[in-house]
Amino acid sequence: MEISAILDSAYLQANATIGIDSEVYFTIIQIKNEEPNYKNYSQSIYKDIKLFISSYIDSLQQEDFGYDFIDLDKLCVAITMEKSNAARFELVNYCIRKLKSSNHDELADKIIDKRTWFKFLKTIEERKIGSYFDAILIISAYNFYTILTTMLILSCLTTIMLQNAFFKIFELYSFEYEKFSNNENFNKILNIWAKPFGFAEKFKVIPLNEIAVILLIVLKITYFVFIANYLLEKTKQIIKM
Repeated sequence: MEISAILDSAYLQANATIGIDSEVYFTIIQIKNEEPNYKNYSQSIYKDIKLFISSYIDSLQQEDFGYDFIDLDKLCVAITMEKSNAARFELVNYCIRKLKSSNHDELADKIIDKRTWFKFLKTIEERKIGSYFDAILIISAYNFYTILTTMLILSCLTTIMLQNAFFKIFELYSFEYEKFSNNENFNKILNIWAKPFGFAEKFKVIPLNEIAVILLIVLKITYFVFIANYLLEKTKQIIKM
């Protein structure tokens, strides 16, 4: 039996059913995923996935106790059968809205990370200079580990930038340190890392010229942008934007 005939039969079954049969649409999505040449047959796979999400969540509202479990993995599998990350991002957004409208806020919160991941991927795919910076901001607030990694990278860059120059003529800063360690280099690192937390009040970085001032301003703006971006993303989640 030809693929087109199978899809025609499936669409006929879906349209003949009272309400939309989610399992029929899941079958259609699977067929189109395995046969990419048919992904827009009759209608786009994107629309098929939206119909599946909607019908799947709605149909479970009518099920008896113990049979009304929503399988998030199944929803996510359906979404990833759409190959475009921009489309995946919109489908996850649609799924989140649908779950929330059905009073499944906790389930919606569980796939917020997937929305962030697809947003990151679609931003990278735009291949613009500004989009790469946006992608860094997105991934830096993705989860606890990416936030920690971002802060460690920024701390390391700060440590490198504030090291004494090999030659006096190239020095940009003079320093006043608190003593935390007898090891000079480790003490410098501890001062730099402790300063933002208020543990190194006597530590001072004194710019020696205009270039040093500009570099410090850029460094502080970078910290502010990443921290503000993280707080913004968390605020969005709290108020469920």
